[in-house]
Amino acid sequence: MRKHRYTIIGACLLALASNAQEGLFTLEHASHWQVERAAVAAGKGEHLDVRPMSFWTVQSQLNDADVDSSAYARLPLKRVNASYLRVTPRFNLTGFNQAGSAARTGFEAMGGVGIGGGIKNKLYFYVDGIWGTVQPYTHMAQITDSLRTFTGWGYANQNIGGVDAFGVSQVSAVVAYKPSQYFELFAGRGRHFIGEGYRSMFLGDAAPNYNYAKADVNVWRLRYMVLYAQFDQSSDYPTRFFPTYRKYSTMHYLTVKVNDYWKVGAFESVVWESEDSVINRGIDIHYLNPLIFFRPVEYGIGSSDNSLLGFTSTVQPMPELTLY
Repeated sequence: MRKHRYTIIGACLLALASNAQEGLFTLEHASHWQVERAAVAAGKGEHLDVRPMSFWTVQSQLNDADVDSSAYARLPLKRVNASYLRVTPRFNLTGFNQAGSAARTGFEAMGGVGIGGGIKNKLYFYVDGIWGTVQPYTHMAQITDSLRTFTGWGYANQNIGGVDAFGVSQVSAVVAYKPSQYFELFAGRGRHFIGEGYRSMFLGDAAPNYNYAKADVNVWRLRYMVLYAQFDQSSDYPTRFFPTYRKYSTMHYLTVKVNDYWKVGAFESVVWESEDSVINRGIDIHYLNPLIFFRPVEYGIGSSDNSLLGFTSTVQPMPELTLY
């Protein structure tokens, strides 16, 4: 196996905020773990396995004395009685040098703008657009050139002749509303993560943004989430990217905090194609009920949709250790 060494030779990040949307904390793992560690140290850390976390979730877990996360500190989470509107420039320029048998240099250059605001910690809204060019390291360049997709961005257009640099773009949006103490509602375009750790067998965050609607219920020791999502998939992947077709999914996730050290959860999802050679299904109303079990419904309508059922168990014997 050939080994390569990568050296970051320059980085410049100019932004007025972290990679967060108004109403939602950043999905980036390192910042999330800082908040999670601070919450656990404060004797909380409840139901943090659904990401991105909402502003309200972070507020309920942390206070000023608990926070050492710069990403958290830059967010307007403490403006609980304020209404505001802000424009956020988004710029990133990163370069690297790859040494070894496949020596090369590369870069990532991104630019965009975001507009968002909040109304008295009850309603948040945000939209941004980011465009850029990426010249990745060797094995990622080979994957991107072959599949024409770039992790987290979707379609990658090779835009520099003779050089394996790729153009990417992405639009994110969210409207977040908290109608009561126990309910949180979201709709927009983005990504989600369900589970503990860096990867998930339920829902990971490596996909590009997709349209979604989500509801969260937090009562006593219970948290219940329902997520409706619309995905785009290449019909001839990995031969070529276009044309694409749509798929839909409904996901349910319930977690119960048994005691201060143990939490269990149950997950189910169903994924179906928007259309096939016989019928154009679109959004299937059979799966819109947030409280049903999918397998009986799937059997009842005679479908061959893809279903997934899973269970989780998380034990935290000490603040520095999580077993799942």
